[in-house]
Amino acid sequence: MSQYDPCSSHAACSCFHMADDHESGICSDEFLNSCSELVPCNEQTNLCNEFDHKCLHHPRCYNHPVCYPVPSFNQQYCPSLTSRGQKRKTSVHADRVIQRKIKVDRRKSASTAKVEIESELGIIISEQTVRRRQHESGFMGRVARKKPYVDKLNRGKRIDVWYALSVLHRSFSGNPHLIFTHLDFYCEKNGSHHLACSLTETLLDFEAGGSLPVGYGNFTWTGATILNGATHGPMSGYHVVTCSGSYVIYTFGTITMQKIPTGTTFSLNSFLATAAWLDNLNLTISGRLSSTVIYSTNIILQVFSITVVNLNWSGIDTMTLTTSGGTKNVNVTGSGKHVAIDNMCVTY
Repeated sequence: MSQYDPCSSHAACSCFHMADDHESGICSDEFLNSCSELVPCNEQTNLCNEFDHKCLHHPRCYNHPVCYPVPSFNQQYCPSLTSRGQKRKTSVHADRVIQRKIKVDRRKSASTAKVEIESELGIIISEQTVRRRQHESGFMGRVARKKPYVDKLNRGKRIDVWYALSVLHRSFSGNPHLIFTHLDFYCEKNGSHHLACSLTETLLDFEAGGSLPVGYGNFTWTGATILNGATHGPMSGYHVVTCSGSYVIYTFGTITMQKIPTGTTFSLNSFLATAAWLDNLNLTISGRLSSTVIYSTNIILQVFSITVVNLNWSGIDTMTLTTSGGTKNVNVTGSGKHVAIDNMCVTY
């Protein structure tokens, strides 16, 4: 039998001559490996290092013998042409056309492939025959898994459950002043639900237009800038963290918020944060009373993941927030150690 002659009822199987004996060969799948994946045999022994590989000639790829995979189930996969059974209804060429079509489009149905093959080759073929050839080539039927539909009401309930669990966890945490969780796409962009403050808290959503007003929220702000995150490019943390309205605050250095009038205190309970451009951005937060640090923590932020920062720091008059570190996210175009913040909940 010549090199590459059909040797099996399976259309993908061809004859490969042995490296040390041109009169004998092995019937195996011609399409198991691409040429670039094949390695030469040992020049002295014509042996291969891998136990399920044989040293064979494959002149369509290389002039020298190569180690070609011959799996243990090869005899079942490439049954002999002498095997008894019904006469095969398709030619080798038709089998390869079927195989090629399903490789190009894994979602193509047998009925669609049948119509295309009959039109291209001018033959009559059944859907069942198409399926058999697909199965012989290792392509089995697949049905896309359906994602359960969750309506608008229940989406809100799921968010409420996450928030309730974070509050419950805070009650039992070894550090009662800090719990933060990473929830991808925690707030929905259609505005149906946000991380909301309780009835006893004040929400700072930064919906103040183009600039942060003096004394916004009864605080003196230093280093904070307002930005329209809703219209900002979606490939940034600014867009991701925008939950209520359109605006967020950001900095690439330090933000300081000090309660006014001087001498009064507040509680910083929670806020949403993302890194604008750098993954693994370090966010250092401290709470002061009369210039003395009484709370401090570090949080790692990502670009495409909202971090819900729950602090519950009470009795402070100043909060300072600083960024450092981080590595560039390959999917964004900007750079810099910028942090974006929205929906800050405070208590006076």
